Amino acid sequence: MFIFLNRILALVPARLLLPLIAGMVVIVFYEGLPIVSRIPFVDRVPVLGDLAMGRVGQARLQGAAVEALAWQWRAVKQQTEWQVQRRRAQADLDHLAGAYLQIEARAATLESQFNQEINDADILCSGPVLSERLSRRLDAIGRD
Repeated sequence: MFIFLNRILALVPARLLLPLIAGMVVIVFYEGLPIVSRIPFVDRVPVLGDLAMGRVGQARLQGAAVEALAWQWRAVKQQTEWQVQRRRAQADLDHLAGAYLQIEARAATLESQFNQEINDADILCSGPVLSERLSRRLDAIGRD
C-alpha cells in the first residue's frame, strides 16, 4: 500500500505537495476521519473523538442538543400555559356554580315564601276566582 501511495506522491510536483497535505489536514480537522469514527466509544477519548467527529460533526451534535433543549423549553412553556388556562377555566366554572347555587337558594326561598303566603291568605277557599258573567261566557265557547 505504501508503494502505491509513494507512486501517487511521485506524480505530484514537490511545490504542490505541501499545500495538498495542508488541505488534507484542514479537511480532516473539519470533517473528521470516517475510519476512526467507526471505532466504538472513540468519541469519549478527547483527541480521538475530535479527530473522528471533526468540527462539523461536533457542531451538528451541539446544534441538535440546543434544538432539543429549545423543544423541551417550548413544551414546558406550552404545558404551563395550558395549566394556567385550565385553572382560569376552573375558577370561572367554580364562580358560575356558586352563582347558580345562590340563584337556586334564592328561588327556593321565594317559593317557600310564596307557599307560605298562599297558606296564610287561604286564597283557594275565599270564593270563585272568575265572576259569574265571565264564567258563562267561557262556557258558551266550550270551556268548563
